[in-house]
Amino acid sequence: MNLVDRGLNLQEAIDAPRFRYVAGRRVMLEDEIGAPVIAGLEKLGHERVLRLRASAPRLHGRRQAILIDPKTGALLGASDQRKDGLALGY
Repeated sequence: MNLVDRGLNLQEAIDAPRFRYVAGRRVMLEDEIGAPVIAGLEKLGHERVLRLRASAPRLHGRRQAILIDPKTGALLGASDQRKDGLALGY
């Protein structure tokens, strides 16, 4: 979604703040989403059930990705800064 809809590059897409739907109107949100957005969601009736920090990747998974540039065939890699790891391709 971040690549296609928002035009972010691969690393920006992986680094973007995350949310997780729980059930009903309950959501988990990383603090990096920002207070105005979080307040807006709460005003719409959503309940923030857990404050997520970038240091808690176990709740959102971990990401590494490799994108193949369709014009050049080059491999572009990105890795989640929230954890150890790297993206490798050949």
